[in-house]
Amino acid sequence: MRIIVLFFFFIPLLLFGQKEDSTQFEKFQFIDLNGYYDTRELRVFTLNAKIDFSPRFSYFTVSNFFSDPFKRDMNAYYMEHHLFFRITPNSPLDLTQYWISISGPKNDHLRYGIRWRMHDTQKFRSFFKRLNFSGTMGLYPLSFCEIHDPEFLGQAQYVYRIKILDRLLPNRLYIGGFANQYFDIQAADFDFSWVTEHQLGFRFWKGLHAVMEYRFNEFWPDQKGWGFGLEYFHQL
Repeated sequence: MRIIVLFFFFIPLLLFGQKEDSTQFEKFQFIDLNGYYDTRELRVFTLNAKIDFSPRFSYFTVSNFFSDPFKRDMNAYYMEHHLFFRITPNSPLDLTQYWISISGPKNDHLRYGIRWRMHDTQKFRSFFKRLNFSGTMGLYPLSFCEIHDPEFLGQAQYVYRIKILDRLLPNRLYIGGFANQYFDIQAADFDFSWVTEHQLGFRFWKGLHAVMEYRFNEFWPDQKGWGFGLEYFHQL
């Protein structure tokens, strides 16, 4: 409960602490629904959503509901809630707050860090635009959990999306995904673990996509799997 309170405490501070005129700005808000069958005999439903509160302050969530890999019941979930605050109006860097909620007792985490929007960096903007690439890199050096002391250098997160053959198939085919890198600074050799997913999608009618996804999770006993399903993307 304390983690939840800390997370939402910062929303009014960020909203009312901005000085620039935010009455008119270009928003990119969306809701993204996915349903899959995973070859590890999992059923997965995913909700992604993004809201822009102002030119510098935004919210993003990803919520996964799936059959528990250990019990095979549709009663497990994994949720991420991100707050992003752009450091300056033209900066490609965001201050970030990242709340993770996982099914089970006392599994919540709260992370603080910084995110680099690579495609919004002025020196690289035209290069990435030619590649139809957008991507971010986040580093979370401070983490709080309900069951242990604060952690330092706990996680890095990499996210990307590339439009494929966009001139031939405008806004039809893409590949995108993420990689979460979890550091174990207590290990003698500075060990780390990975959770990563990479999705290939083809839009065949309005916001509907056929999708195929490769998944890897070092925290699960059956680490590798493929997902096949449908995606509905709607820009708000």
